[in-house]
Amino acid sequence: MSKQLEKFARDHFSEATFNENAWLVRRNEGAKLLMMVIFLLAIASVGKYEVLRLVPLILLPAWIGFELELPKGALFKRLLLLEPMFLVVALLSPLLTQETITYYGLTFSKGWLICLSLMIKSTLTLSVVLQVGMMMGIEGLCSGLRVLRVPSVFVELTALTYRYLFVLSEEALSLSRAYKLRAPKMKGVHFTTWGSFAGQLILRSFDRAERIDRAMKMRGFSGAKTQEYKRFNLGDWVLVVSMVFYAAAVLLM
Repeated sequence: MSKQLEKFARDHFSEATFNENAWLVRRNEGAKLLMMVIFLLAIASVGKYEVLRLVPLILLPAWIGFELELPKGALFKRLLLLEPMFLVVALLSPLLTQETITYYGLTFSKGWLICLSLMIKSTLTLSVVLQVGMMMGIEGLCSGLRVLRVPSVFVELTALTYRYLFVLSEEALSLSRAYKLRAPKMKGVHFTTWGSFAGQLILRSFDRAERIDRAMKMRGFSGAKTQEYKRFNLGDWVLVVSMVFYAAAVLLM
C-alpha cells in the first residue's frame, strides 16, 4: 500500500475515534443536525463588524470536543487544510475597505474587523461541522436527514456522492502510480498531460462507479432505503431547545 493510500485510510478511519458513551452521541441524529443548523444560522446572523458577539459562540465547539473527547490532532489537521481558503478571502478585506468605525468607544478599520470576523466565523463553522461529521459519519448524516423528513432522493444522492469521492480518490492514486512507473524521473504530473490525466480519471471513475452500481442492484439495492423513524425523546428535545435559547441569547446580547 502506498504512503498516500495509507494516509487516506488513516484519515478516514480516524472519524470513529470518540467517546461512544457520551450523552451527545446517544441523541437522535436529527437532533444533532438541528443543533448544527441552528448554530450555523446564529453565526450567519451576526453582523460583519460585531466581533465580540462571536466570542460566546466558542462555547459550543468547546463543549462538543470536551463531551466527545475527539482527537484534537485530527481536527486541527482538517482545519489547517481548509482554513487557508478563508484566510485568503479575509485578507482581501483590509485592502478593499479603508473606512473606519467606532466600536465601543474605540476606532477600528472596517477592513480588519471584517477580516477578523470572517476568520472567527470560518473557524467556528468548520469546527462544529467537522466535529459533528466525525461523530455522525455519512450513515448518521443520512439517518438524520431521514428523521427530518428530507426527500429520500436527496438522501441517497448525498450518500452516493460521498461514496463516489472514495472511488475518485482511489482511481486518482492508481493513475498517479501508473504515471510514476512510466516516468520515474518526473516529479508529479507534467502540465502537458494534465488534460489527458483528468479525462482518464473521469472515464475510469465513471466506469468503476457503473460496475459498483450494477453490483449493488444485483444484491437488491433499489435506491430507496426504508427504515423506521426514531422519535425524539426528552434528551433530544432538551438538546434542541437548549440550542435555540443559546443562539437567541447570543444574538440578543
